[in-house]
Amino acid sequence: MDRVFLRGLRFDCIIGMLDRERLEPQPLVVDATLYLPLSRVGRTGDLGRGVDYAQCARLIMDYAQQRQARLLEELAEGLCDEIFRATRARRVRLRLTKPLAVPGAEGAGIEIKRSKR
Repeated sequence: MDRVFLRGLRFDCIIGMLDRERLEPQPLVVDATLYLPLSRVGRTGDLGRGVDYAQCARLIMDYAQQRQARLLEELAEGLCDEIFRATRARRVRLRLTKPLAVPGAEGAGIEIKRSKR
């Protein structure tokens, strides 16, 4: 299966369980891979058969900033649902990283893979 990806999409949002995390936006880094056939868009140049990177990035940022999730897992599940609704993706892999979560670490986070139902 072909892939469209976004790497290192970084933005600030409210994410976390702790009181301080609910008050101040913090950086979140999203890596997204969308799996879908790309041969038709490649042959025709019809972006409607593919994925608009900028629209996908905006969808991810807007959803995360509006959701203000408590858990990365919660945010990731919702993001997958939104991506499936808005694109032709058949599978999605998301990696969500909180760069400031663990002192001394580059970041901590989760990675999930989901298929369209």
